Amino acid sequence: MDCIFCDLKNKKMPAQIIAKNKDFFAIFDINPKAQKHILIISNRHAENFHDYFSKNPENFKSFIEITNSLIEKYSLSESDAGYKIICNSGEKAGQSVNHFHAHLLSGKIGNWQV
Repeated sequence: MDCIFCDLKNKKMPAQIIAKNKDFFAIFDINPKAQKHILIISNRHAENFHDYFSKNPENFKSFIEITNSLIEKYSLSESDAGYKIICNSGEKAGQSVNHFHAHLLSGKIGNWQV
């Protein structure tokens, strides 16, 4: 199976990992849609949010922990811009990589605030 996120996790491709825990790692998106655009990626390959958490509900705590650590690290809760956490599931919902990941976005996107 060819999966860019599996390749990043397995160090087959270079990546600047900005946070990690036992279940997830985080990187800056290489094509950011906001001033801050972070990808939170599962270590285990799963197609989407439902596929991942229906098989690993205990990992939701780990997801919240890494997300909160990034919010704190980059002072997003104190930012006037605010932030969004987005999980696209399926091509029609905008998912472009079939490996569970979430987008943590903050700042301006075009003419509107996140």
